[in-house]
Amino acid sequence: MPVEEVNDQFFSKDSKTFTENSVPQSIDDVEKAKGLVNVVSTSGTVTHDDEALIRDKAYALLKGHIDEELSETENRRVLRKLDWRFLPMLTLVYGMNYVDKASLSWAVMMNLKKDTHLVGNEYSWVSAIFYFGYLGAEYPANWLVHRYDVSKIIAFVCISWGILMLGHLGLKSYAGLCVVRFLLGISEAPVSAACITYIGNWYTKDEQPFRFLCFASGQGGLYILFSLVAYGVAHAGGSLLHWKYIYLILAFVSLILGTLFYFMMPALPQNAKFLTPEERVIAAKRVAGNMTGIKTIQWQNYQVWHAIKDPKTYLLCLYMLFSMIPNGGLTNFNTLVLKSFDFDSYTTLLVNIPWSVFSAGQMWVWAATGLYFKNQRVAGLIIPMVIAIIGMAIVYGTENSEGVNKWELLF
Repeated sequence: MPVEEVNDQFFSKDSKTFTENSVPQSIDDVEKAKGLVNVVSTSGTVTHDDEALIRDKAYALLKGHIDEELSETENRRVLRKLDWRFLPMLTLVYGMNYVDKASLSWAVMMNLKKDTHLVGNEYSWVSAIFYFGYLGAEYPANWLVHRYDVSKIIAFVCISWGILMLGHLGLKSYAGLCVVRFLLGISEAPVSAACITYIGNWYTKDEQPFRFLCFASGQGGLYILFSLVAYGVAHAGGSLLHWKYIYLILAFVSLILGTLFYFMMPALPQNAKFLTPEERVIAAKRVAGNMTGIKTIQWQNYQVWHAIKDPKTYLLCLYMLFSMIPNGGLTNFNTLVLKSFDFDSYTTLLVNIPWSVFSAGQMWVWAATGLYFKNQRVAGLIIPMVIAIIGMAIVYGTENSEGVNKWELLF
């Protein structure tokens, strides 16, 4: 292999930092790789042992094509094929991930509490126990995402949601609800990390924010759809309790979606049967500039240390903590809150829809904004949060005020 190829393969031309094709295990490997370049400078070849340093799974695909130029026409053609295949599926999965746990807020409008004999604050615990399962499973879930094919993980957890949705059909007690909700939290833990990782495996850094927002909008989009389904189910007949039909429908959709994801969504470019051999190389080369790797199962100790030292890690953790506290409550109590504005159960299911319209629509506004204004991530974090704070402050401030009607509170 020519010296120039190895230099491109291991280091960026300007900063000599590692590219995605190297993914070193430790600082020692950095020194070994530098030594490898010296070896190649002398011998002009890379031995089998030397290639062991290159742990990224895309290396075998890229080897021999590193020095080939990628034209803009090729890039756009492959990008379109990726978008048409990946974005609809990821949007549906991410939307179902939200809808499956949010379904409790529809079921409670259809006498779930009475039918399962919930009393006192038991509904609150049924709501909260989901997050205990989610929190406890976060570390092993992220380990799985790092270690195994992301597409298969997403497919299997999606199928597991379907099974757990079916499990709701036999629930008759508080204990049963707690068990199923806890397991649902465990099964949903890998999804966010898996979807973000999946996007990172196929898209450049500039392309990623738009794609993230596209699939994140699925939460609001599918919530709108299934709110209408819930409204229809609430008026349906049949032998099952009305709230059980919701879980039956969600189970059916989740099982089909998981099965489709398993067969349609490749984990890596070399597995993408819907691409030609040339397009697979292009797909791998497209993300070469990310310098993050496509897939490696080696644990990177130096990356953990970098994350610990980076103050943005702690700022993002605090941001997620403070944003998820109200989000978790509103997910399961939003219908009860709206009903307290003096709406009946049926109307509550419908007036809840504008919330999701605003949520999903705002995602697309930020996606479009991100295409024209670069490096505005902080604004994208701050402005939506300020809007939410204003809304909650108005509801709180007008709680006991005279002359405020339910539609103003809803707005």
